[in-house]
Amino acid sequence: MENVEQLKRRLKEAEEALSAIRDGAVDAIVTSNGEGSRVYTLTGADYTYRKIVEQMQEGAVVTDTNGRILYCNASWATMLSLPMERILGSSLHQYIAIHDSKKFKRLFEAGVHGKSHGEMEISSEKKTVPGYFFINAIEQHDKEALSIVISDLSLERENKRYRMLHDENIGMMSQIIDDEKKRMTSSPLSHTSCAIRLRHCFPRSSY
Repeated sequence: MENVEQLKRRLKEAEEALSAIRDGAVDAIVTSNGEGSRVYTLTGADYTYRKIVEQMQEGAVVTDTNGRILYCNASWATMLSLPMERILGSSLHQYIAIHDSKKFKRLFEAGVHGKSHGEMEISSEKKTVPGYFFINAIEQHDKEALSIVISDLSLERENKRYRMLHDENIGMMSQIIDDEKKRMTSSPLSHTSCAIRLRHCFPRSSY
């Protein structure tokens, strides 16, 4: 009778294990034998997606509906300059600059009910970074959660600053040339004056 009960228990455990594998609730299986334990990693479509998320340049975060971080990729940790183990379990709201906190709260609440996006300043004890958030409500293991992708806008802002500086210098150069054309004479001093003024439009530090 005891053997029958043991077989029933083992059968139930096997059924639960198969069900977990089929539903994607486990990533690996550990087996034990006389030679020790072995770990078998399960691969599938979800594994490919996970690797993409882990390696992409944008920050990726999954939170519960209160903002507690359940998962983040390495790019998000890099944006904050913090180790991943310190980020997991913390609140996403604490990484938003104070002046954007109310705005982010509205954005987050809108994401809980569907989708939302907006620009916010990311802040940690190490650095401050301009970011753009895309928030989408999802289900994770029958519980509501939020999938959040964050783009670092630092490079975009830097490029914009250089474009503005370049356009400003081009405008100054055009104005100088127009002014010199009006005053141009056969004297070489006029050409020298124009050249000197043009050099001021493009100082070495601008390149």
